[in-house]
Amino acid sequence: MVLGMNRCLRISDWILIIGIISVCPVKLYAQDSFQEIFDEFSRNARNEFYSFRDKCNSDYAAFLETSWKSFNACEAVPEPYEEQIPPVVYETPDVEPVIENDPVIDNTPVIERELPVIEIIPSVEPVPQPQPVEPIEETPVVMPDEFEFSYLDVRLSVRAGSRLKFQLPAVSEADISKGWKKLSCRDYDNLIVDCLSIRDRYALCDWAYLQMLKSFAVSFLGNGDSAILLTAYLYAQSGYKVRLGTSYGHLYLLYGTKYVIYGKSYYPLDGSNFFVLDGELDKMDIADCAYPGEKDMSLAILKEQMLGENYSDSRHFESNRYAISSDCSVNRSLLKFYDGYPTAEINDNPLSRWALYAETPVSRRVREELYPSLKETIRGRDALEAADMLLDFVQNSFEYGYDNEIWGGDRAFFAEETLYYPYCDCEDRSILYSHLVRDLLGLDVLLVYYPGHLATAVHFKEPVDGDYIVVGQKKYTICDPTYIGAPVGESMPDLDDSHARVILLRR
Repeated sequence: MVLGMNRCLRISDWILIIGIISVCPVKLYAQDSFQEIFDEFSRNARNEFYSFRDKCNSDYAAFLETSWKSFNACEAVPEPYEEQIPPVVYETPDVEPVIENDPVIDNTPVIERELPVIEIIPSVEPVPQPQPVEPIEETPVVMPDEFEFSYLDVRLSVRAGSRLKFQLPAVSEADISKGWKKLSCRDYDNLIVDCLSIRDRYALCDWAYLQMLKSFAVSFLGNGDSAILLTAYLYAQSGYKVRLGTSYGHLYLLYGTKYVIYGKSYYPLDGSNFFVLDGELDKMDIADCAYPGEKDMSLAILKEQMLGENYSDSRHFESNRYAISSDCSVNRSLLKFYDGYPTAEINDNPLSRWALYAETPVSRRVREELYPSLKETIRGRDALEAADMLLDFVQNSFEYGYDNEIWGGDRAFFAEETLYYPYCDCEDRSILYSHLVRDLLGLDVLLVYYPGHLATAVHFKEPVDGDYIVVGQKKYTICDPTYIGAPVGESMPDLDDSHARVILLRR
């Protein structure tokens, strides 16, 4: 797919151009082409307007020549790991079905029991994506030069001709400053506008946007220091926190965020954690200057990432108790994106990392392929029956596997990953089940963490018996996707109920 944008000149622009041409001497046409006249007009018109952003870039370029300091990185925070509690099979009573071929229903009374909660981890409120320090106006161009590149199987196009290419002579303070001054000219404004348009059109989250900018810069300038500077400039002009660093003659981009990304060393600067985009450096010289209005990167994914369409083979899911059967394929481009997504916590709480996965919307492909058959199965059922059927589906349609044996360490899955990979564990099942209940039943769900185990709890609008927790004025009933065969309201045995923690979800 190639991004198409409206690049037509405004009527007022053409009126001015025609007016200029009409008063030019005839000799002018013999010496200059129409494009040269147009370019001169554009430069003169733009030079009359000196914006606040121009001042910001001029000051920032000056800082880049003088504001470098040596910093030591903080050690990487390892991803939390603890021994996982293996799945348990629920012991159903020896009861014959009332009607032949109907599922056996356990009518044993479920004891109502409130579980204590020692901590409630609040959800992180979404924030608008950063924006330029002031609106960026497009520069009128008669025949714009287009540059095409790919990002995760999407063909994209931006206005970037060969005249925008440059190379840093060396990685020195003076050369970096001169490079920023060059990038600050109006010739690059259309490129910034196009990049922001791509972000909006493809619903790119902050992480995806930075990766897209990097893909463009490397395609445009090659893999080197010049591409790093161009990426940093585009990222800063888009409103994000960025720092430039140098080490052993190479330039590095550092992006700022409130999150702590596991396994990566970082530099705490100006109230944010700055991570090197590529590589790990224990020490480096950093230009310690902030661009006006800069905002932190958020690792929340609020919308489906509209990436290339490269779908896997369809996978079959089946749960015998309620005769639930469904098929689904997954976008491999999305899987590739998720595979490189940082695992991180926020607000100094490692349990917050699971909310990021549970709050990421399920893709359109899953909603179109997996959901219809599930909706048909639960049609006409009350909320409790439907939640129990979906619970049984997740309990029995997926093979359990331990992360440390499969991946060499803990790794939570986005919903699409659980639907693609052959094995999943308790947090993956809980994240998927939380999506199914919210999307198909419209009920509130939260995650419940016990030492070594993750489950879910659902807020039903009608009275439901079983184990439950209370948050605010709402009662949430335990639903454990890893307690195989257990109905709604049953907690897996031998868990440390006295240390339950609740992770709230936004949706």
